[in-house]
Amino acid sequence: MSQRDIERLSGFKQSQLNGTFTYQLAKNQSLKGQFNYTDSPYANDPGSLSLKQVTNGRRLAREANIVYQTTEKINHLKFGLSHQYAPNKKGIDALNNAFEINSYAFFAQRNFLGLLPFLNGGVSAFKRNYYGLGSKAVFKGENKRTVGCGNRSCFAKRP
Repeated sequence: MSQRDIERLSGFKQSQLNGTFTYQLAKNQSLKGQFNYTDSPYANDPGSLSLKQVTNGRRLAREANIVYQTTEKINHLKFGLSHQYAPNKKGIDALNNAFEINSYAFFAQRNFLGLLPFLNGGVSAFKRNYYGLGSKAVFKGENKRTVGCGNRSCFAKRP
């Protein structure tokens, strides 16, 4: 096997784009957004080597990984929004900024293909769309302890 073939078995390509924003809706509330995109058209896996194989050539690839051409491909997209609200920042000094409400919602899509180094069943693939939302109320005491109460949900659709 040539050096080029070995490097092909251990290479990867990945592109990512991430973005966030914060918008102050009022003195006591803000809206935050995020966007994440990952495209990894290939991530080749040379596999693990025994100690004897490492002494013969540290840059070698495992034979099964060569035969079955192990690799994985991922495409992932996610959007999210969150809202922070602190009702006591309107001037109610009695609460002393001790209470806030946080809510969020998101949508994500993930496509995955993995070729594994074994016969009869070495393919793992899925397409998954999922979304979720949640809220929590946070109470902050004078001794800097935080008590929260909330709910989270996630819903997946598998084609």
